[in-house]
Amino acid sequence: MATARPGRRWHDDDDPDRGLQPVRRRQNAGAPCERDVRSRMARSHRGSRLRQRVAVRTGCRDRAAANRHERLAYCAWLSRLLHRRSRAIYFLQGDEAESHGRLADAPALSRWLRYAVARGSYRLPLPMLCVSTWLRRQVHRPDAVVVGQGIDLDVFRPRQAQPQRTRVVVGTIGGVAPVKGYPDAVAALSQIERAIEVRVVADAAVPMPAGVDAQRLTAPTEMAMADFYSDCDVFVFASHREGFGLPPLEAMASGCAVVTTDCGGVADYARDGENCLVVPPGDPAALAAAIRRLVDEPLLRSRLTQQGVRTAAAWPRNAMTDRFADRIAQEVH
Repeated sequence: MATARPGRRWHDDDDPDRGLQPVRRRQNAGAPCERDVRSRMARSHRGSRLRQRVAVRTGCRDRAAANRHERLAYCAWLSRLLHRRSRAIYFLQGDEAESHGRLADAPALSRWLRYAVARGSYRLPLPMLCVSTWLRRQVHRPDAVVVGQGIDLDVFRPRQAQPQRTRVVVGTIGGVAPVKGYPDAVAALSQIERAIEVRVVADAAVPMPAGVDAQRLTAPTEMAMADFYSDCDVFVFASHREGFGLPPLEAMASGCAVVTTDCGGVADYARDGENCLVVPPGDPAALAAAIRRLVDEPLLRSRLTQQGVRTAAAWPRNAMTDRFADRIAQEVH
């Protein structure tokens, strides 16, 4: 993402935080799923607060923040060339070359054009902020400043212990974008020869896992999403590629034992065997094996849950927004 405008004016399209990874991306046609609606509502609220912090630190009371489309990085660069007082920062929250290019659900030519445009944008002579150390390495920008991500710890927090249940509740987020890996989660959950209950946040077009007791849910707000996590014993995140990956961290904060793929940015907080179980992306068999472990080993599930809560406590949202706003203020001044 990048923003630039002459005279220290900052402009955006009201989406400075794509951290809540919506299931559906712009390469997929059709109506947005419930997770996408929730993400847009939450991003709008967080984006407003982030713009306020940037405005306070920069002294600019105009609209402040960023646009998520990598194409605007080129516009920002040109603006910087044409207007000496222009300031531009590339704020990167995901490897668009992969998620919206090579791994997108689109014709081959479109995928590779997107890949080339995004890769080229990473090389523009603009200061860059990014959300994870993995992403900084991935885009080969050692000069990029990592501002991280964060969650609202007043919303995502452990709730009162659930009554003793006879079956372990496993939750996941469903979507149609291949890069999100939901078909892998469906295949894995369908292999579990255990008495489990499955909760899936998804819209009506998303198929449920076969052979298990599965319930479809909607979560239009962050609080509803926190309720979903709190009702689950295990949360499964099957994504193939993430710049950061907030859902596993939200689930940890809410008291879930987490199974996640090694999908990129999660490496900044996910530690296999310490606070979660980590498996290779695109491997339903490995995903199923990890879920079975947590279903069969309540002591392991409890230990990972406790460590996950401690891990999430180190990622408050305010710390991220402060780092982001402070860095922009440095560039502006």
